[in-house]
Amino acid sequence: MKVRHLQIEGMTCEHCAGRVRRALEAVPGVSRASVDLAAQRAEVQLESSVDGAALERAVVDAGYRGELVEEEGEDPEDLPEMAGPLEPHAGLLERPLSAVAEPPSHVRLTLSIAGMECATCAGHVERSLMGLPQVETVTANFATEKAHVDLAVGVEPSQMLEPLRAAVAGSGYELYDVVYPGAPTHGDPAERRRELARRREADARTWLRRCWLGALVGLPILAIEMLPGAWTSLLPARELIAFILATIIFRYLGLPYLISAWRSLRSGNANMDVLVIMGSGTAYVYSTAVIISGMLGDHGPLAHMAHTHYHEAAFILTIISAGRYMEARARGRAGEALEGLLDLGARHARVVRGGVEIEIDSAQVQVGDQMIVRPGEKIPADGVVEEGASTVDEALLTGEPLPVDKGLGDEVFGATVNRNGWLKVRATQVGEATALAQIIRLVENAQAGKTRIQRLVDRVTAVFVPTVATFALLTFLGWGLVGGDWTRALLAAIAVMIIACPCAMGLATPTAILVGTGVGARNGILIKNPRALEGMGRLGVVVLDKTGTITQGRPELVDVVALDSADDQAGERRVLELAASAERLSEHPLAEAIVAAARARGIEPAEPEQFRSSPGLGVHATIHDHHWLIGSLAFMEEQGLSLTPAELARVHELESEGRTVVVLAEDVVPPRPVGLLALADTIKPGSRDAIERLRRREGVQVWMLSGDNEIAARAVARQVGIEPDHVMARVRPGDKARHIERLKSNKAGAVAMVGDGINDAPALAAADLGIAIGSGAAIAIEAGMITLVSGELEGVPRAIALSRLMLRKIKQNLFWAFIYNILLIPVAATGHVPILAAAVAMALSDVFVIGNALLLRRARL
Repeated sequence: MKVRHLQIEGMTCEHCAGRVRRALEAVPGVSRASVDLAAQRAEVQLESSVDGAALERAVVDAGYRGELVEEEGEDPEDLPEMAGPLEPHAGLLERPLSAVAEPPSHVRLTLSIAGMECATCAGHVERSLMGLPQVETVTANFATEKAHVDLAVGVEPSQMLEPLRAAVAGSGYELYDVVYPGAPTHGDPAERRRELARRREADARTWLRRCWLGALVGLPILAIEMLPGAWTSLLPARELIAFILATIIFRYLGLPYLISAWRSLRSGNANMDVLVIMGSGTAYVYSTAVIISGMLGDHGPLAHMAHTHYHEAAFILTIISAGRYMEARARGRAGEALEGLLDLGARHARVVRGGVEIEIDSAQVQVGDQMIVRPGEKIPADGVVEEGASTVDEALLTGEPLPVDKGLGDEVFGATVNRNGWLKVRATQVGEATALAQIIRLVENAQAGKTRIQRLVDRVTAVFVPTVATFALLTFLGWGLVGGDWTRALLAAIAVMIIACPCAMGLATPTAILVGTGVGARNGILIKNPRALEGMGRLGVVVLDKTGTITQGRPELVDVVALDSADDQAGERRVLELAASAERLSEHPLAEAIVAAARARGIEPAEPEQFRSSPGLGVHATIHDHHWLIGSLAFMEEQGLSLTPAELARVHELESEGRTVVVLAEDVVPPRPVGLLALADTIKPGSRDAIERLRRREGVQVWMLSGDNEIAARAVARQVGIEPDHVMARVRPGDKARHIERLKSNKAGAVAMVGDGINDAPALAAADLGIAIGSGAAIAIEAGMITLVSGELEGVPRAIALSRLMLRKIKQNLFWAFIYNILLIPVAATGHVPILAAAVAMALSDVFVIGNALLLRRARL
């Protein structure tokens, strides 16, 4: 047996990884295959006779690209001793998300579906769509009224519109919008969401009108049926009047439920409306039969039944319609936090075309347009500043309150606010390619996802309606056959059907996710995978990558020491000027930091007459006919330099603080030391406070992971308050995931990994919860379940607090929904729950669940 490795391209989800694994294991001679989605690699155990080309063909046949590699490649270390170049960063707001990952192997379509009223409805839609051979995965969410469909590899989305529409219609619902990448008529995303909001508002108004009709017509029915017997002579046709009024209510209020129930049953399913129409319809039919029997006199089969129950049929429909109205309003409010992001975008844009400044709709801005943005205006699209300077409020995207300075060459983002300067911006990303639109798409994908507990709830609700109908029939037969009271049997059975509420169970999780992810997006926290919430519930350890997460991720000059000058201030300035001049032509990160520090202090480095670099060690430079050396202490010792004990002690003192020391010396024989320059990867503002909050308020252990040396790593840990025994230093990138697995095995709770680099991606994927810093590398952002757009560590405790609040709301909602049904359905079967009370309880159960989720909007993170 031997092991071979393949680099895979095109995998975007666990489903893709599973397809690749199965394809490889199907190759004759392969005993086992494992696929790492984050690293985009596969490891295959096989017999020596297996041809490597067969493995590559298997990957290609599965719809992906695979290339055999001889051995595992090694990623660069974080920044050992600050001696090498820093890993590149491509931030979430510095690079369009469309460029983050490889092109997907399948296309995802977002379907907007009208008519889904409960989790059972969503299940019907999922099963109907999965019946199409071109569809690979489907997730329907009735709370958002959307379904997300992944098509098989190579399927053209435009050819699937009619089959999808027919499948949705066949399950009893209406498909009214389909969105997918490259769709020809997308329009303005903000306008599309405003249209959805108008549709929801119109739906809510329709339910409100039905409620008023039911109340106005139902009250006379209630009065008629509750009149004392002495009044009978005054209203001899009261049952007939009640019949006419109840028929009016059934025509206008009951018809939507009847149509929905019929469509559901016709497609071989049963939704919540089946129970509603069975309960109200039974009361209506029973009451009508009583009237007919009364007309037949003693010969009528129900002549002994003295009372009609039209008021109960009427008020069942009225009260449940009131619940639908409140639910429609609450659903609209649940999505406001996220949908409001696009509504806050600029409606108009000033662009320069043909040398003339004109005003157009922001949706008409094209890539390459020059946009004029005045103080106080919103930037219409993503772009680069070509003229002007200002500060821009990016809180809409990042959640950070402080404005950001913008000048020539800086990137700006659509929907952010230009504070106090005039800007000319060239548009680089427009429409759904902007950072804001793609952030919203990420969050919408998260809202479409389901937790494990939600999938369990979906399985329960799928059999809920038939179970309740069966239980109601048994209740009816039990009271009728055993008790002999068929009137009470009927009323008890109706109460069972009406009080049952799968909607509350189905709404418990998606509404909390819908509201919470929207709140997170407004605060720069993208919860991309609902499974993150389950790991958050048992979180015990947070592991922080050092470089780029706790620290800035780039070296900065922090100290200058003059060794040959009595005037410290003048000597330090001279040392910095000479060092910056010597390093001016160098591309090493440390050299660039020295040059940047000199310019920040008003020193313009001279260009050396001669320059020779020893990569990774130091440089020789001639400045104004004087020869200089600058580099590490080891490099200087190779050149013959010798430091005094006092100078050497100063070097060790700086190194003990985690700093990298560069020595400047005059190139004579022997070299004469002139100064020391200390550089360090400085701590991000707020890192210490964030770590303190994690430890004190969130109650988790905080560990640090670094490829840097022990001294540097412990120095950073000491500055931010991490315990020395919680520091893992000199960890190679390939070993980071192994350290995460070791911490997970300690059973101190779920482990969260926070990182930003390319080499952090395997560790982010290995952790129970991966949190990617938004200023980091693209693959790390893709691997994390949560992304912090601002790139600041303060977002970690805020993300944890929000996730825990969401999880708490989900548990509260599920507890209420299940307890409600477990307790009240048997009580209704005893015949002690009036039908009107059952209708009120059913309507309020939905409203309670949605209202509880809406409290997340008040969360203070």
